[in-house]
Amino acid sequence: MTRSQQKRKRTEVPLALSPNRERSIVLDAPPAKKARLRQPEIVIGIDWGTTWTGVAWTLVTEKTQNTNEEAKINVIQQWPAGSRTSDKVPTEFVYTEDGSWETLKWGFQAQAPDLSPGVIRWTKLLLDPDYTNLVPEAQEASKKIPHNKAVTELVTDYLSALRAHITETLTAVYGLTFLKRSKLKYILTVPAIWSEKAKETHLEAAGKAGYGSKEELVLVSEPQAASIAAFRSLGHGPLRVSELFLQRAYSLSEAITI
Repeated sequence: MTRSQQKRKRTEVPLALSPNRERSIVLDAPPAKKARLRQPEIVIGIDWGTTWTGVAWTLVTEKTQNTNEEAKINVIQQWPAGSRTSDKVPTEFVYTEDGSWETLKWGFQAQAPDLSPGVIRWTKLLLDPDYTNLVPEAQEASKKIPHNKAVTELVTDYLSALRAHITETLTAVYGLTFLKRSKLKYILTVPAIWSEKAKETHLEAAGKAGYGSKEELVLVSEPQAASIAAFRSLGHGPLRVSELFLQRAYSLSEAITI
């Protein structure tokens, strides 16, 4: 390899962007030509975990896109029925009599003593059939599924209630007018060992919950998101995020505690 080739060599960190393909983040690459950002973008990272759920967001404007300024990362810490601030909310819920997501008791709400018998937990394990019959918690969760609900419906209902709270939080921060003219982009973390079928089911449930189409949603595996955050914590400084998607991916990995 010649010296000129060595200079052009780039260090790449793989990042899964969808269930079917991978791209790479190029570190120390020269800034790409910057396209004009027509409207503000609010990029929302969601770590829907087996037992806990976390949400973070960053506002991407023309200023943060065209400069090296790091976008501020915000973490939701206020939750319905939460007695104190918390970076995470329990991934559990219970249906009321009408069985709709609008009246769903979720997160800290579901921890009320009188709701305990009907609380549904461990639903994430049900998305991958390989776990349903092997993991005791998944078997226990399957017993709590209402007779008129499919697994994807359970996930959709929970994610719908979560999205409603995200919207409420963003409205309180930015105001309804600004939120309406902003573009919302969602990034979801998924287990690295999930099957393609489980990822597709997750995308389907998220789409029905209003997070966007399969083409619009971005999946990042949990280890890959953690690796980007680790790179930052080692003191290498911010990644150059002149390309909007790189900024989204970096924001997610830095903001969500895996």
